Parts: sequence; structure tokens; C-alpha cells
Amino acid sequence: MKENIIRINAWFTLIFFALMSVVTLLLILFEKSDGYTLFTLFLFVAMTITGLYARNFGLHQFKINYLAKLLAFFAFVFGILFVIGAPAILVNLFGVKESFGAIFTLAIMFIPPVLSSSALLFTKRKVN
Repeated sequence: MKENIIRINAWFTLIFFALMSVVTLLLILFEKSDGYTLFTLFLFVAMTITGLYARNFGLHQFKINYLAKLLAFFAFVFGILFVIGAPAILVNLFGVKESFGAIFTLAIMFIPPVLSSSALLFTKRKVN
């Protein structure tokens, strides 16, 4: 059951953040290219690759390599930061009622990558 939930979250992470990566790449190409946009592109690509690796979680051919662990750590840290840190800042600035929609959107966007990356980080499999 746990493996199925993680694989569903991994598919959501893969598809959603792949689309976000394409949109960010188009923004870089046609609008502007600055450090924040490039960092956002790197964040979305890292979460896409984390979802790509986590799709096979629990299967017999599932193997973890160092790149998967590194990107899973990156996705886990920024996912936690966006799920816990950003709502705390929004509530302090705008109040709970005004920022509820943004907090709900952040939770929907970043809980699946956090679950996928935590599965890759905390599994007992040997790293190849």
C-alpha cells in the first residue's frame, strides 16, 4: 500500500513539475533570463527527476544511485521549506483568511514531491 501511494505521488510529481519546467524554460527563452528564473528551472527539473526515480519505488528492479539521493535531498528540503516556511510567512504578512488559497495551493503542489523524495531518502536500499 505504501509503495502504491508513493508511486502515485511520484507520477504526480513527474508530470506536474515537468510541465512547470517547460513553462519556465519558455519564460526564459521568450521573456527574461535572470538568476531567479534559472534557479526556479533548476528546482523544477530536480523535482521532475526525483519523481522519475520514485516511480519505481517498491518494484524489484528499483535501484537508487547518488544522483537520485542528491536530487531527492534537494527536493525534500525545498518542499518542506515551501510547505511549512512559506505559509508561516504568508500568515504573518496577510493573515490566515487572506492567504488560505496560497497556502492550500502550496500544500497541493509540494506535498507529493516531499513524499516521493522522503521515500528515496529514507529507504533501506543500497546506493549504487
